[in-house]
Amino acid sequence: KLRLWPLIWDGQMEDTDEGSHWAGIFFPIILAGNGPKEDDGYFALFPLIGRTRKVAGIDQFDFFLWPLFMRTRMNVTEESTSYTVLLLGGWTEGGARDGSWRILPFYRHRLWHNPEGELRTDQHTVLWPFFTWGLDNADSKAPSYRYAFWPLIGYESSDSWYRCTVLWPFFRFQRETQPKVEGEPDFLYDFPWPFFRRSRGDGETVNRAWPFYSHVILPELDSTMFLWPLGWWRVTNALISDKGAPPVPSQRKSLFFLPIVYHSTRTLAGREGEDIEFQLWPLFHNNRGADGHRDQGFFSLWPARDVWFMKPADELYSFLWTLWRRQSNGETTEQRVLLDTRMWRDGPAGVRVS
Repeated sequence: KLRLWPLIWDGQMEDTDEGSHWAGIFFPIILAGNGPKEDDGYFALFPLIGRTRKVAGIDQFDFFLWPLFMRTRMNVTEESTSYTVLLLGGWTEGGARDGSWRILPFYRHRLWHNPEGELRTDQHTVLWPFFTWGLDNADSKAPSYRYAFWPLIGYESSDSWYRCTVLWPFFRFQRETQPKVEGEPDFLYDFPWPFFRRSRGDGETVNRAWPFYSHVILPELDSTMFLWPLGWWRVTNALISDKGAPPVPSQRKSLFFLPIVYHSTRTLAGREGEDIEFQLWPLFHNNRGADGHRDQGFFSLWPARDVWFMKPADELYSFLWTLWRRQSNGETTEQRVLLDTRMWRDGPAGVRVS
């Protein structure tokens, strides 16, 4: 590879079992390349005329007096060719969007097929993007029909659910009419977004009155927020590996009232006791581990020092404000005072002062 800035020249050459491939770009004017096959060569003189292959993720791109005319060929699961005239008009042959066409903003007919070739979406738009109607989810057990005058109002329904928007995206209402499983149906209400929301679905329950209160429940998390972004209460369940041991279930309960109070407890399945982390900023912190670990300090000027991404900074700079610090691993206790200028260490080898 060769790159030369600021001319933005890029040249690449690659040898494969099929033969040599090369490509060169003098961006944005000239793009050229070739390979061992007869149809591997391409040349483009932008924006006049040209063809590119395997550039920017597009299998083949042809243009004439861009953006007057463009043709794009892609082969993902099947080959498709899209034609575009002056960016606003165009049509597609083959692939998932076979048969789609548009003359924007006057009319658009959007078709979408699933990998098996079955029709999934058949929608019409007049005066794009304002008036839309048509079929969606046609390849499912609950096809839906959509009618919208965007952004004022939109409505879509099937035999098992409905959704409605008013002044999108501020007011949204959707609900299951035939729940997929036993129990209460899934629903979502925004009135208005993003300030007030009530929702339940996909294992998540949300009640929000932002910025005063928010409560989110997930299978592994129960989080309550108050006076955003100051207060948080979280209960987190996870599998963790402590000191190289096999993963075990754990539960952490954390309280934040930033930047003043941080309190967290952690329990591990099969282990007695709990790990406790507490900080009253900027005065002191007091951490105690179930294994006998201790970490106490005065002053404690780094807010939320025990949050994982805060720990490195606290370890690096805490000596600048420490009047007293006591750390212990259960066997050896170390105390430091006066900006780490004096240290006492008491352990199996005796007492050491420096």
